[in-house]
Amino acid sequence: MEQREIFAIAQKLVDAHGSAAIAHAALELDARQSSGDAEGEAIWRQVISYIEDIRRTEACGSIVSVDVTRGPAPKKRRKPR
Repeated sequence: MEQREIFAIAQKLVDAHGSAAIAHAALELDARQSSGDAEGEAIWRQVISYIEDIRRTEACGSIVSVDVTRGPAPKKRRKPR
């Protein structure tokens, strides 16, 4: 499955479920893990990562262009205080 298709799934979940989108994706991830579907598990992990990116940009009120050819953005580490 292509990254743009995975991003489209994430966007549809956010549009349909708002802040509960991650919970819906997590249920799908759990189902794939339970059935031993490694490919499906990887896809739903990417969906969750995209949902986090979408929700983060919505919270900031930013308009963001997501490069779906490279996959989800890497997690940024916080600097220790």
